[in-house]
Amino acid sequence: MLKYTSTDIHNINVLGKFCGLRDIPQLNSTALQAKYKLQQADVFVLFGGSILYGVDILAQAIKNNIAKKYIVVGGFGHTTATLQQNVIAKYPDIPANKMSEAEIFAAL
Repeated sequence: MLKYTSTDIHNINVLGKFCGLRDIPQLNSTALQAKYKLQQADVFVLFGGSILYGVDILAQAIKNNIAKKYIVVGGFGHTTATLQQNVIAKYPDIPANKMSEAEIFAAL
């Protein structure tokens, strides 16, 4: 098991707050324009994990043309097994047990 220092924990929390920030009420160009004076973000990043709802958010962002590019990030890590189990239970035709988080989200 990894042993994290208080600095590691602080840095992880800073990164989480930055990456998880929801600072617009809706994923659309109107909200981006009101908050940042932008029609589109340069990049929309979906970070892997075990929560399938992230795919719904990505789909909404794509539908609303919220960004110029879309990236799905995720390899094999501490949430992969849970994601694989969730996908297999809900989508038995997807061979999730052999896929990385990014591959699973792309397949969904």
